Amino acid sequence: MSKFLVIHTLTGDPTETLAFLEQGAPEFAKAMEEGQLPAKCLYTWIPQSFATGDHPVCLWEADTAQEVEAALQVAGLMQFMTADIRETTETDWATMM
Repeated sequence: MSKFLVIHTLTGDPTETLAFLEQGAPEFAKAMEEGQLPAKCLYTWIPQSFATGDHPVCLWEADTAQEVEAALQVAGLMQFMTADIRETTETDWATMM
């Protein structure tokens, strides 16, 4: 499996987006945990200034970027935001000492 960094840009109203996320997140998380989706979101960071145009960022695990996009489509998230999906590598800084 590869890791993908996804940088989102909101395309709609931030309040509506947050309401959608709050309502759908538990079901989406359960589907990912049970392996019902082709990709798994490991972490999400939402800036405190979310409503002013900052970009939420997520770390995903999948075989391909297309699997990440498919999971976002299934969740309905692509109706509220775009996704710049980039394959990435990790650096464990603790091992650098």
